[in-house]
Amino acid sequence: PVQAKDINRKALRSFFESELSERMLKSPLVMREKKFTIEVPVSEVYPELSEFSDEMMMIQGIADCAFEEDGEIVVVDYKTDALETDEQFREKYSSQVLIYKKALSVCIGMPIKQTLLYSFHLSREIEVE
Repeated sequence: PVQAKDINRKALRSFFESELSERMLKSPLVMREKKFTIEVPVSEVYPELSEFSDEMMMIQGIADCAFEEDGEIVVVDYKTDALETDEQFREKYSSQVLIYKKALSVCIGMPIKQTLLYSFHLSREIEVE
């Protein structure tokens, strides 16, 4: 009951009425909280550490959602921040989502069609390249 009163029902309703939600419902495969572990060059995550460019590092994470669409994967990361513009979301989260993109491509073995943030504050999806 305590947690239920804190839910923004209007934002939740907007999500379930969105085109993104429709796309997920049509998908033959929806993965929620998809865990991954990948090895990447240090320079991909920390370009400023050029002296370690030959070193590898392990990254573990959990992607909020990934779903299949037309034989490819769409990666979605949900955000509840009260940021006001798409660009603010991209600036803050693009590196995180791009790691998810790389990781899920490797772990699932399917090409990534699209990477998205879904802002509950703005009630819309934001594409990340």
